[in-house]
Amino acid sequence: MLQLPCSSDTLNSFIELSNRGFFVYDWNQSNSYVLDEVPIKPRLISELPDDLQKLADSIKFHIEFKEERVLKVE
Repeated sequence: MLQLPCSSDTLNSFIELSNRGFFVYDWNQSNSYVLDEVPIKPRLISELPDDLQKLADSIKFHIEFKEERVLKVE
């Protein structure tokens, strides 16, 4: 995994998000997001509170997060 310089608070936040079931990407200097943390058990949209489900349903990515190590911004 790519090691990016970050504070311990940021690292702890990334780990906490992953522990809650979310894939965590961090911005790097080459205009892309790099996969930083992978959840053991990814959270499903159906497991989110209703308001977050609606928000998540309105955003569509045509990728599999578990397979994408780098997300390029174009």
